[in-house]
Amino acid sequence: MKKFIILLIMFSTVLNCMGQQWISPNNRDVKTIFFQGIFASGYAQAAKYTKKILMFDSGDLITCKNAPDIICDPYIGKELDEVVYKQSFEDQGLIAQFLSYLRKVYQLGTLIQENVSQAKNDTWEICFDGSGDKIPTSFSIDWKKCCFGQKGDVDEHRLKYAQCIQKFPDSDIILYGSSRGAATTFNAAAVNDYDMNKIKLIVLESCYDSIPLLMQAKNSRLSPDSTLSSMLQTLLSLCTGYKKDGFSPIELVDTFPRDVPVVFVTSEKDITVPSSCTQNIAQALVQRGRNLVYLLKLKNSSHPQYTLEDKEDIKTYLCTMHALYKHLNLPFIHEYAQKGEQHCLLEKSRLA
Repeated sequence: MKKFIILLIMFSTVLNCMGQQWISPNNRDVKTIFFQGIFASGYAQAAKYTKKILMFDSGDLITCKNAPDIICDPYIGKELDEVVYKQSFEDQGLIAQFLSYLRKVYQLGTLIQENVSQAKNDTWEICFDGSGDKIPTSFSIDWKKCCFGQKGDVDEHRLKYAQCIQKFPDSDIILYGSSRGAATTFNAAAVNDYDMNKIKLIVLESCYDSIPLLMQAKNSRLSPDSTLSSMLQTLLSLCTGYKKDGFSPIELVDTFPRDVPVVFVTSEKDITVPSSCTQNIAQALVQRGRNLVYLLKLKNSSHPQYTLEDKEDIKTYLCTMHALYKHLNLPFIHEYAQKGEQHCLLEKSRLA
């Protein structure tokens, strides 16, 4: 039965990809290291950016229906430590389930149940054989290990990078992050000693400048220096791995690597990470004058559904990214790149 489902998924994927072949201008292999936001597993969130079938560490498969081909070859590597996959009913046992339930009741800030996606129920095609002791479609988040882009997340990013270059030593690299993953990717590029000759592009979707500034963007009364902001940050640090004295993207602009192109993606309808936060960090990088910077502002997509929610936004996202890929001699799809060039999307989004 599993083989039949795999074949069905693969057949569906092939049909979706017909006529949309990736072109590699210099025949170089390129891997995109993807770092997810909160409430997500890396595999589930990355599936929203590619028509490829992704394979969990367990060998289970996942693909997202109608996902746009924004990422050619995503690399997730080891799942983040904060993602706790749920055990199957048989393996967990009634007593363990009861104890797990009590833990959730008395430690609400520690584990939050989360399904594979917040998207529509019919979005996902999952195939798993149940031979393992975990269910790849259901997991919890261990909030104490969620660091909102600070040291713990940056260390996890370094591990992904090390795994990727060890497995694919001859590949070029794109760094790609969404929300918390975007802040993590920015900070990791600024703090970690990466080989920048291999990194050809950094993509930051709904990146925030800092947690205090994010709070202020959502409520003008919460200025970063206010007592209330400090109290909320203290509460956040008690429930998660966030540190009030930890670094943030806006503080690491001067140490961000030079010369690597950067594209920021945001949406006017994003109320989780308002576009002003993303624009702030993008403009700070522009003012430094050391990077080619693009800012793509979508119009109708909510957080974090930029690739699934609005047809016009999806087209703009696709065509802008593929025009940029082509411009940088990275793998691209001709149809989308051509439309991006025809509508001058790169010129419209370029800040510096």
